[in-house]
Amino acid sequence: MLQDNYARYIWLVDTIYRKGKVSFFTIDKLWINSLLSDGKNLPKRTFHRWREAITINFGIFISCDRQDNYKYYIENADDFLKNNLMFSLINSMVINNISSEIKNYPNRILLEEVPSSNVYLREILEAMRDSKTLIIRYQDSWHRRLAEECFEFEPYAIKIYKRRWYVIGKYHNQNDIKIYPLDRIKELHTADNEFVYDESFNGKEYFRDCFGIQTDERYPAQKVVIKFDSLQRGYIRSLPLHSTQKEIETTEEYSVFEYFMKPTYDFALEILAQGVSFSIIEPKWLKYDMAEYGKQIWKLNNGKGK
Repeated sequence: MLQDNYARYIWLVDTIYRKGKVSFFTIDKLWINSLLSDGKNLPKRTFHRWREAITINFGIFISCDRQDNYKYYIENADDFLKNNLMFSLINSMVINNISSEIKNYPNRILLEEVPSSNVYLREILEAMRDSKTLIIRYQDSWHRRLAEECFEFEPYAIKIYKRRWYVIGKYHNQNDIKIYPLDRIKELHTADNEFVYDESFNGKEYFRDCFGIQTDERYPAQKVVIKFDSLQRGYIRSLPLHSTQKEIETTEEYSVFEYFMKPTYDFALEILAQGVSFSIIEPKWLKYDMAEYGKQIWKLNNGKGK
């Protein structure tokens, strides 16, 4: 029953958000066509009850503009968009609603698989909520010989990047921030020990200058300038590589984009994934590194690599 109610709340939020402003008459018409309704009208009393529940559960305010023919809209839409976690959760619920509506066509909704999506995620979130430490047995796959270690961990935050969940935190009673991918955790359980969350830690600020998950201190935040050809620049415009992206030069043949960030190894890999459509302008050392990567790729694919 509770799950059904949440599905209805999410349907209403999504409907009003997509329409911008919408009358109750239109909402009712759309509701009748939804598979959640069984073809029945939406009673106005029920509609207002849902509005109140949505505010309580999600902090989303659905208001009525009496001067615009009593149309309904999301009052705090900007705050809703800025809350990345809430926006992601709502989007996930919307997808679940749609999936249930066309459940007889399972091959028509194609979602990217996240292998670690359900591995220990609930335990980590509950430990974050309760300020409990975690006992983690972890296997490092970066070395030639797989090494295992076991440690007590204070979970501060979680982050998803490139189809992989990560937990960010500290070793118990230590200060350095550590980052671990969930799919390399072999065993995890909640300990009895509590920890005091460091209020000075801000996950968004911590990763502000990063491209993905790497925070390597060897790479200070700096200006990065890249030229993309006219075929690739549309992709870069629509999916910015970083929040600081600015298009500083545009011609018929190319565009130049500027960033202020840490050009770490994961960023270099992302640029290499753009194929032959780019050239590095600044910094010079990154231009050199990219050229070296290119040489190694050429050697390996011409049978000359080690």
